[in-house]
Amino acid sequence: MGLTKKKPSSAALDDPFYQGQWFFRFFPPALVYCAICKVTLFLLRSLFPFLVRDVASPREILPEERFVIPLTSPSSSSISNDTNDSDRHVAIVTGSNTGLGFETASSLVELGYIVILACRNTSKAEEAAAKINARNNQKTSSTVEGGKQQGRALFLHPLDLSSMESVRSFAEVFTSEYNHLNILVNNAGLQGQSKTADGMDACFQTNFIGHYLLTRILLPHLLKARNTFPSKEGGIAGNGTEAGRVVNLSSATHHFASPNTERAEGATMSGAHDEDFWRGCATPFVSGNTYAESKFAMILFTQVLNEKFGSQGLRAVSCDPGSVSSDMWRGAPPMVLKIIDMLMLSTKQGSSTSLASAVGDLPKDALFLQPYWQPGKCKVLSNSKAMPWLWYPRPNPITEMSGIYVGFAVTDCRLPPSPESRYALWNVCEELVGLKTKETLK
Repeated sequence: MGLTKKKPSSAALDDPFYQGQWFFRFFPPALVYCAICKVTLFLLRSLFPFLVRDVASPREILPEERFVIPLTSPSSSSISNDTNDSDRHVAIVTGSNTGLGFETASSLVELGYIVILACRNTSKAEEAAAKINARNNQKTSSTVEGGKQQGRALFLHPLDLSSMESVRSFAEVFTSEYNHLNILVNNAGLQGQSKTADGMDACFQTNFIGHYLLTRILLPHLLKARNTFPSKEGGIAGNGTEAGRVVNLSSATHHFASPNTERAEGATMSGAHDEDFWRGCATPFVSGNTYAESKFAMILFTQVLNEKFGSQGLRAVSCDPGSVSSDMWRGAPPMVLKIIDMLMLSTKQGSSTSLASAVGDLPKDALFLQPYWQPGKCKVLSNSKAMPWLWYPRPNPITEMSGIYVGFAVTDCRLPPSPESRYALWNVCEELVGLKTKETLK
Protein backbone atom coordinates (compact mmCIF):
# COMPACT_ATOMS: atom_id res chain seq x y z
CA MET A 1 0.00 0.00 0.00
CA GLY A 2 1.55 3.32 -1.06
CA LEU A 3 1.12 6.88 0.06
CA THR A 4 -2.34 8.33 -0.26
CA LYS A 5 -2.17 11.47 -2.39
CA LYS A 6 -4.81 14.16 -2.01
CA LYS A 7 -5.56 16.98 -4.41
CA PRO A 8 -3.21 19.84 -3.46
CA SER A 9 -4.83 22.75 -1.64
CA SER A 10 -3.97 26.39 -2.29
CA ALA A 11 -1.36 26.14 0.51
CA ALA A 12 0.43 23.39 -1.42
CA LEU A 13 0.97 25.36 -4.61
CA ASP A 14 4.28 26.83 -3.46
CA ASP A 15 6.22 24.85 -0.86
CA PRO A 16 9.17 26.97 0.36
CA PHE A 17 10.45 24.30 2.75
CA TYR A 18 13.23 21.75 2.46
CA GLN A 19 12.48 18.07 2.99
CA GLY A 20 13.62 16.62 6.31
CA GLN A 21 16.49 14.53 4.96
CA TRP A 22 18.13 17.65 3.53
CA PHE A 23 19.12 18.76 7.03
CA PHE A 24 22.03 16.32 7.01
CA ARG A 25 23.25 17.76 3.72
CA PHE A 26 23.28 21.29 5.14
CA PHE A 27 24.82 20.56 8.54
CA PRO A 28 28.44 19.71 7.48
CA PRO A 29 28.72 22.86 5.29
CA ALA A 30 27.32 24.85 8.23
CA LEU A 31 30.19 23.67 10.45
CA VAL A 32 32.74 24.55 7.77
CA TYR A 33 31.10 27.96 7.36
CA CYS A 34 31.29 28.49 11.12
CA ALA A 35 35.01 27.64 11.22
CA ILE A 36 35.71 30.06 8.34
CA CYS A 37 33.69 32.78 10.09
CA LYS A 38 35.59 32.38 13.35
CA VAL A 39 38.99 32.59 11.66
CA THR A 40 37.93 35.55 9.49
CA LEU A 41 36.44 37.42 12.45
CA PHE A 42 39.62 36.90 14.48
CA LEU A 43 41.73 38.38 11.70
CA LEU A 44 39.40 41.32 11.06
CA ARG A 45 39.20 42.17 14.74
CA SER A 46 42.99 42.39 14.81
CA LEU A 47 43.54 44.24 11.53
CA PHE A 48 40.35 46.14 10.64
CA PRO A 49 38.15 46.39 13.76
CA PHE A 50 35.89 49.07 12.21
CA LEU A 51 34.64 46.50 9.68
CA VAL A 52 33.21 44.25 12.36
CA ARG A 53 31.77 46.88 14.69
CA ASP A 54 28.30 45.30 14.71
CA VAL A 55 29.58 41.84 15.63
CA ALA A 56 32.56 42.79 17.80
CA SER A 57 30.63 42.09 20.99
CA PRO A 58 27.35 40.17 21.44
CA ARG A 59 24.27 42.29 22.08
CA GLU A 60 22.58 42.33 25.48
CA ILE A 61 19.20 43.62 26.55
CA LEU A 62 19.68 47.01 28.19
CA PRO A 63 17.62 48.06 31.25
CA GLU A 64 15.79 50.69 29.21
CA GLU A 65 14.73 47.99 26.71
CA ARG A 66 13.25 45.38 29.06
CA PHE A 67 10.32 44.97 31.39
CA VAL A 68 10.48 46.89 34.64
CA ILE A 69 10.45 44.91 37.89
CA PRO A 70 8.45 46.93 40.46
CA LEU A 71 10.36 48.17 43.49
CA THR A 72 9.68 46.73 46.90
CA SER A 73 10.92 47.14 50.42
CA PRO A 74 14.17 45.40 51.35
CA SER A 75 12.31 43.12 53.75
CA SER A 76 10.27 41.60 50.91
CA SER A 77 13.37 41.02 48.82
CA SER A 78 14.31 37.96 50.81
CA ILE A 79 14.70 34.72 48.93
CA SER A 80 13.42 32.60 51.78
CA ASN A 81 10.56 30.22 51.07
CA ASP A 82 8.35 32.35 53.31
CA THR A 83 8.33 35.24 50.84
CA ASN A 84 4.86 36.16 49.60
CA ASP A 85 5.06 35.86 45.82
CA SER A 86 1.46 36.71 44.96
CA ASP A 87 2.30 40.25 43.79
CA ARG A 88 5.70 39.50 42.32
CA HIS A 89 6.55 39.19 38.62
CA VAL A 90 6.31 35.47 37.89
CA ALA A 91 7.79 33.38 35.08
CA ILE A 92 7.56 29.70 34.15
CA VAL A 93 10.36 27.99 32.20
CA THR A 94 9.76 24.41 31.07
CA GLY A 95 12.67 21.97 30.97
CA SER A 96 14.71 24.26 33.20
CA ASN A 97 16.71 21.83 35.33
CA THR A 98 19.51 21.77 32.74
CA GLY A 99 20.83 23.31 29.53
CA LEU A 100 19.14 26.26 27.86
CA GLY A 101 16.19 26.22 30.23
CA PHE A 102 18.47 26.38 33.28
CA GLU A 103 20.36 29.37 31.90
CA THR A 104 17.15 31.16 30.88
CA ALA A 105 15.65 30.61 34.33
CA SER A 106 18.86 31.74 35.99
CA SER A 107 18.94 34.98 33.96
CA LEU A 108 15.30 35.74 34.81
CA VAL A 109 16.00 35.18 38.52
CA GLU A 110 18.94 37.56 38.28
CA LEU A 111 16.59 40.21 36.85
CA GLY A 112 14.26 39.82 39.83
CA TYR A 113 11.60 37.30 38.73
CA ILE A 114 10.06 34.48 40.71
CA VAL A 115 10.79 31.61 38.31
CA ILE A 116 8.92 28.31 38.44
CA LEU A 117 11.08 25.45 37.19
CA ALA A 118 8.59 23.26 35.29
CA CYS A 119 10.30 19.88 35.03
CA ARG A 120 9.47 16.17 35.14
CA ASN A 121 11.98 15.12 37.79
CA THR A 122 11.38 16.58 41.25
CA SER A 123 14.85 15.99 42.69
CA LYS A 124 16.65 17.38 39.62
CA ALA A 125 14.40 20.44 39.57
CA GLU A 126 14.90 21.14 43.27
CA GLU A 127 18.66 20.76 42.84
CA ALA A 128 18.59 23.17 39.89
CA ALA A 129 16.57 25.70 41.91
CA ALA A 130 19.12 25.52 44.72
CA LYS A 131 21.99 26.09 42.26
CA ILE A 132 20.25 29.08 40.64
CA ASN A 133 19.46 30.67 44.00
CA ALA A 134 23.00 30.11 45.26
CA ARG A 135 24.39 31.69 42.09
CA ASN A 136 22.06 34.65 42.41
CA ASN A 137 22.82 35.07 46.12
CA GLN A 138 26.52 35.16 45.37
CA LYS A 139 26.03 37.92 42.80
CA THR A 140 23.83 40.04 45.08
CA SER A 141 25.20 39.27 48.55
CA SER A 142 27.59 42.22 48.62
CA THR A 143 24.90 44.83 47.89
CA VAL A 144 21.23 44.75 47.03
CA GLU A 145 20.15 48.00 45.46
CA GLY A 146 17.60 49.89 47.52
CA GLY A 147 14.12 48.71 46.68
CA LYS A 148 15.27 46.20 44.04
CA GLN A 149 13.50 42.86 44.17
CA GLN A 150 15.66 39.79 44.41
CA GLY A 151 14.58 36.91 42.24
CA ARG A 152 14.12 33.32 43.25
CA ALA A 153 13.82 29.95 41.54
CA LEU A 154 11.51 27.30 42.92
CA PHE A 155 9.98 23.97 42.03
CA LEU A 156 6.21 23.86 42.42
CA HIS A 157 4.94 20.63 40.88
CA PRO A 158 6.16 18.06 38.33
CA LEU A 159 5.42 18.74 34.67
CA ASP A 160 5.64 15.98 32.07
CA LEU A 161 4.76 17.51 28.72
CA SER A 162 4.23 14.07 27.19
CA SER A 163 1.19 13.62 29.45
CA MET A 164 -1.89 15.81 29.17
CA GLU A 165 -2.91 14.72 32.66
CA SER A 166 0.43 15.99 34.01
CA VAL A 167 0.08 19.30 32.14
CA ARG A 168 -3.38 19.86 33.60
CA SER A 169 -2.20 18.89 37.09
CA PHE A 170 0.72 21.33 36.94
CA ALA A 171 -1.51 24.13 35.66
CA GLU A 172 -4.06 23.47 38.40
CA VAL A 173 -1.39 23.74 41.11
CA PHE A 174 0.09 26.89 39.58
CA THR A 175 -3.24 28.68 39.16
CA SER A 176 -4.16 27.85 42.76
CA GLU A 177 -0.96 29.52 43.99
CA TYR A 178 -0.66 32.51 41.63
CA ASN A 179 -3.18 34.93 40.17
CA HIS A 180 -1.12 36.03 37.14
CA LEU A 181 1.77 34.94 34.91
CA ASN A 182 4.14 37.50 33.40
CA ILE A 183 6.31 35.22 31.25
CA LEU A 184 5.90 31.66 29.95
CA VAL A 185 8.96 30.16 28.25
CA ASN A 186 8.04 26.96 26.37
CA ASN A 187 11.57 25.57 26.27
CA ALA A 188 11.51 21.81 26.93
CA GLY A 189 12.08 19.40 24.07
CA LEU A 190 13.35 16.00 23.02
CA GLN A 191 14.19 13.96 19.94
CA GLY A 192 13.34 10.39 19.02
CA GLN A 193 10.27 8.35 18.23
CA SER A 194 7.98 6.59 20.68
CA LYS A 195 4.33 6.54 21.74
CA THR A 196 2.99 8.40 24.76
CA ALA A 197 0.27 7.24 27.15
CA ASP A 198 -2.03 9.68 25.32
CA GLY A 199 -1.40 7.77 22.09
CA MET A 200 0.64 10.51 20.39
CA ASP A 201 4.12 10.81 18.98
CA ALA A 202 6.34 11.51 22.00
CA CYS A 203 8.54 14.08 20.27
CA PHE A 204 5.66 16.09 18.81
CA GLN A 205 3.62 15.95 22.02
CA THR A 206 6.52 16.94 24.29
CA ASN A 207 7.89 19.66 22.05
CA PHE A 208 4.60 21.16 20.94
CA ILE A 209 1.24 19.67 21.93
CA GLY A 210 2.09 19.73 25.65
CA HIS A 211 3.18 23.36 25.38
CA TYR A 212 0.06 24.22 23.39
CA LEU A 213 -2.16 22.79 26.14
CA LEU A 214 -0.15 24.44 28.92
CA THR A 215 -0.36 27.83 27.20
CA ARG A 216 -4.07 27.54 26.53
CA ILE A 217 -4.83 26.70 30.17
CA LEU A 218 -2.63 29.53 31.46
CA LEU A 219 -3.94 32.15 29.02
CA PRO A 220 -6.26 33.80 31.61
CA HIS A 221 -3.29 34.25 33.94
CA LEU A 222 -1.13 35.61 31.11
CA LEU A 223 -3.84 38.12 30.19
CA LYS A 224 -4.09 39.26 33.82
CA ALA A 225 -0.38 40.08 33.97
CA ARG A 226 0.88 43.63 33.60
CA ASN A 227 4.35 44.09 32.13
CA THR A 228 5.63 47.66 31.82
CA PHE A 229 8.54 49.27 30.02
CA PRO A 230 10.57 52.30 31.13
CA SER A 231 9.33 54.22 28.10
CA LYS A 232 5.65 55.11 27.74
CA GLU A 233 6.05 54.35 24.04
CA GLY A 234 7.18 50.76 24.66
CA GLY A 235 5.20 47.59 24.06
CA ILE A 236 3.10 46.31 21.19
CA ALA A 237 0.45 49.01 21.63
CA GLY A 238 2.96 51.82 22.09
CA ASN A 239 1.56 52.71 25.53
CA GLY A 240 4.35 51.32 27.71
CA THR A 241 2.49 48.20 28.89
CA GLU A 242 1.76 44.65 27.80
CA ALA A 243 0.01 41.64 29.27
CA GLY A 244 1.93 38.36 29.56
CA ARG A 245 4.72 37.27 27.22
CA VAL A 246 4.92 33.77 25.66
CA VAL A 247 8.24 32.50 24.29
CA ASN A 248 8.14 29.44 22.03
CA LEU A 249 11.48 27.72 21.39
CA SER A 250 11.96 26.86 17.74
CA SER A 251 15.03 25.86 15.75
CA ALA A 252 16.78 26.22 12.41
CA THR A 253 15.27 22.81 11.66
CA HIS A 254 11.97 24.58 10.92
CA HIS A 255 13.38 25.15 7.42
CA PHE A 256 13.15 21.39 6.89
CA ALA A 257 9.47 20.85 7.70
CA SER A 258 8.29 20.33 4.14
CA PRO A 259 4.88 18.64 3.83
CA ASN A 260 6.42 16.63 0.99
CA THR A 261 8.88 14.84 3.29
CA GLU A 262 8.38 11.10 2.98
CA ARG A 263 6.06 9.53 5.54
CA ALA A 264 5.02 6.04 6.59
CA GLU A 265 3.37 3.83 4.03
CA GLY A 266 -0.34 4.60 3.82
CA ALA A 267 -0.05 8.12 5.23
CA THR A 268 -2.16 10.80 3.60
CA MET A 269 -0.08 13.46 1.86
CA SER A 270 -1.49 16.52 0.11
CA GLY A 271 1.72 18.51 -0.19
CA ALA A 272 0.39 21.11 2.26
CA HIS A 273 0.51 21.80 6.00
CA ASP A 274 -3.19 20.97 6.29
CA GLU A 275 -5.13 19.23 9.06
CA ASP A 276 -4.17 15.76 7.78
CA PHE A 277 -0.51 16.79 7.87
CA TRP A 278 -0.71 17.93 11.49
CA ARG A 279 -2.66 14.84 12.57
CA GLY A 280 0.10 12.78 11.00
CA CYS A 281 2.72 14.68 13.03
CA ALA A 282 0.92 13.74 16.23
CA THR A 283 0.37 10.10 15.23
CA PRO A 284 3.15 7.73 16.34
CA PHE A 285 5.49 6.38 13.64
CA VAL A 286 3.85 8.24 10.75
CA SER A 287 6.54 10.91 10.36
CA GLY A 288 10.26 10.54 10.94
CA ASN A 289 10.62 14.33 10.91
CA THR A 290 8.62 15.30 13.99
CA TYR A 291 11.42 17.32 15.62
CA ALA A 292 11.56 19.75 12.70
CA GLU A 293 7.76 19.72 12.41
CA SER A 294 7.33 20.49 16.12
CA LYS A 295 9.74 23.44 15.88
CA PHE A 296 7.91 24.74 12.82
CA ALA A 297 4.61 24.33 14.69
CA MET A 298 5.97 26.55 17.46
CA ILE A 299 6.34 29.44 15.00
CA LEU A 300 2.82 29.03 13.61
CA PHE A 301 1.45 28.79 17.17
CA THR A 302 3.22 32.09 17.92
CA GLN A 303 1.51 33.71 14.95
CA VAL A 304 -1.98 32.60 16.00
CA LEU A 305 -1.47 33.67 19.62
CA ASN A 306 -0.61 37.17 18.42
CA GLU A 307 -3.56 37.24 16.04
CA LYS A 308 -6.10 36.08 18.62
CA PHE A 309 -4.84 37.74 21.79
CA GLY A 310 -2.52 40.57 20.74
CA SER A 311 -5.37 43.08 21.01
CA GLN A 312 -5.61 42.13 24.70
CA GLY A 313 -1.93 42.89 25.29
CA LEU A 314 -0.49 39.38 24.99
CA ARG A 315 2.68 39.05 22.94
CA ALA A 316 4.18 35.79 21.69
CA VAL A 317 7.69 35.43 20.25
CA SER A 318 9.49 32.44 18.79
CA CYS A 319 13.25 32.00 18.92
CA ASP A 320 16.09 29.77 17.78
CA PRO A 321 18.90 29.28 20.32
CA GLY A 322 21.38 28.31 17.61
CA SER A 323 23.62 25.26 17.52
CA VAL A 324 24.41 24.67 21.18
CA SER A 325 26.92 22.38 22.85
CA SER A 326 24.42 20.75 25.16
CA ASP A 327 23.70 17.41 26.84
CA MET A 328 22.37 15.94 23.58
CA TRP A 329 26.00 15.52 22.41
CA ARG A 330 27.23 13.75 25.54
CA GLY A 331 27.55 10.35 23.78
CA ALA A 332 29.82 11.69 21.04
CA PRO A 333 33.52 10.65 20.82
CA PRO A 334 35.98 12.93 22.69
CA MET A 335 37.44 14.39 19.47
CA VAL A 336 33.96 15.25 18.20
CA LEU A 337 33.14 16.87 21.54
CA LYS A 338 36.20 19.12 21.23
CA ILE A 339 35.11 20.25 17.77
CA ILE A 340 31.58 20.86 19.03
CA ASP A 341 32.85 22.95 21.95
CA MET A 342 34.95 25.05 19.57
CA LEU A 343 32.28 25.65 16.95
CA MET A 344 28.98 25.62 18.83
CA LEU A 345 27.53 28.03 21.36
CA SER A 346 27.53 27.50 25.10
CA THR A 347 24.16 27.05 26.80
CA LYS A 348 24.56 30.56 28.24
CA GLN A 349 25.04 32.00 24.75
CA GLY A 350 22.17 29.91 23.39
CA SER A 351 19.82 31.28 26.03
CA SER A 352 20.36 34.87 24.87
CA THR A 353 17.55 34.67 22.31
CA SER A 354 15.16 33.23 24.91
CA LEU A 355 15.93 36.01 27.38
CA ALA A 356 15.59 38.76 24.76
CA SER A 357 12.29 37.23 23.62
CA ALA A 358 11.05 37.02 27.21
CA VAL A 359 11.75 40.56 28.44
CA GLY A 360 12.74 42.74 25.47
CA ASP A 361 10.85 45.63 23.92
CA LEU A 362 10.88 44.02 20.49
CA PRO A 363 10.19 45.97 17.31
CA LYS A 364 6.63 45.82 16.04
CA ASP A 365 5.81 42.62 14.10
CA ALA A 366 9.01 40.89 15.26
CA LEU A 367 8.13 37.18 15.30
CA PHE A 368 11.42 35.29 15.43
CA LEU A 369 14.88 35.78 16.97
CA GLN A 370 18.10 33.87 16.24
CA PRO A 371 21.69 34.41 17.44
CA TYR A 372 23.88 34.67 14.30
CA TRP A 373 25.00 37.42 11.95
CA GLN A 374 23.29 37.21 8.56
CA PRO A 375 23.99 38.84 5.19
CA GLY A 376 21.76 41.74 4.21
CA LYS A 377 21.12 43.19 7.65
CA CYS A 378 19.23 46.31 8.44
CA LYS A 379 18.52 48.08 11.72
CA VAL A 380 15.14 49.02 13.11
CA LEU A 381 14.16 50.80 16.29
CA SER A 382 12.25 49.19 19.11
CA ASN A 383 8.83 50.53 20.01
CA SER A 384 10.39 52.81 22.63
CA LYS A 385 13.00 54.06 20.12
CA ALA A 386 15.70 53.50 22.74
CA MET A 387 17.74 50.74 21.12
CA PRO A 388 18.36 49.77 17.48
CA TRP A 389 17.68 46.08 16.79
CA LEU A 390 19.30 44.05 14.07
CA TRP A 391 16.64 42.69 11.70
CA TYR A 392 17.78 40.22 9.04
CA PRO A 393 15.91 38.88 6.01
CA ARG A 394 15.16 35.17 5.85
CA PRO A 395 18.54 33.38 5.84
CA ASN A 396 19.79 30.30 4.11
CA PRO A 397 19.61 27.43 6.64
CA ILE A 398 23.42 27.17 6.64
CA THR A 399 23.88 30.65 8.12
CA GLU A 400 21.15 30.06 10.69
CA MET A 401 22.66 26.77 11.86
CA SER A 402 25.96 28.35 12.80
CA GLY A 403 28.22 31.34 12.22
CA ILE A 404 29.19 34.57 13.96
CA TYR A 405 27.40 34.93 17.29
CA VAL A 406 25.78 38.36 17.79
CA GLY A 407 23.64 37.59 20.86
CA PHE A 408 20.23 37.98 19.26
CA ALA A 409 18.67 39.46 16.15
CA VAL A 410 15.16 39.64 14.76
CA THR A 411 15.10 37.50 11.63
CA ASP A 412 12.46 36.63 9.07
CA CYS A 413 11.68 32.93 9.33
CA ARG A 414 10.45 30.47 6.72
CA LEU A 415 6.66 30.53 6.57
CA PRO A 416 4.00 28.88 4.40
CA PRO A 417 2.47 30.97 1.61
CA SER A 418 -1.00 30.76 3.16
CA PRO A 419 -2.48 31.29 6.66
CA GLU A 420 -4.39 28.04 6.17
CA SER A 421 -1.41 26.17 7.64
CA ARG A 422 -1.47 27.83 11.04
CA TYR A 423 -5.26 27.69 11.27
CA ALA A 424 -5.19 23.97 10.46
CA LEU A 425 -2.61 23.46 13.22
CA TRP A 426 -4.71 25.32 15.80
CA ASN A 427 -7.86 23.40 14.90
CA VAL A 428 -6.15 20.00 15.10
CA CYS A 429 -4.53 20.90 18.43
CA GLU A 430 -7.91 21.84 19.89
CA GLU A 431 -9.20 18.41 18.90
CA LEU A 432 -6.19 16.56 20.29
CA VAL A 433 -6.24 18.24 23.71
CA GLY A 434 -10.03 18.29 24.11
CA LEU A 435 -10.55 22.05 23.76
CA LYS A 436 -12.43 21.93 20.47
CA THR A 437 -14.97 24.70 20.08
CA LYS A 438 -17.82 25.01 17.59
CA GLU A 439 -16.03 27.66 15.55
CA THR A 440 -12.80 26.82 13.77
CA LEU A 441 -10.17 29.21 12.50
CA LYS A 442 -10.24 29.91 8.78
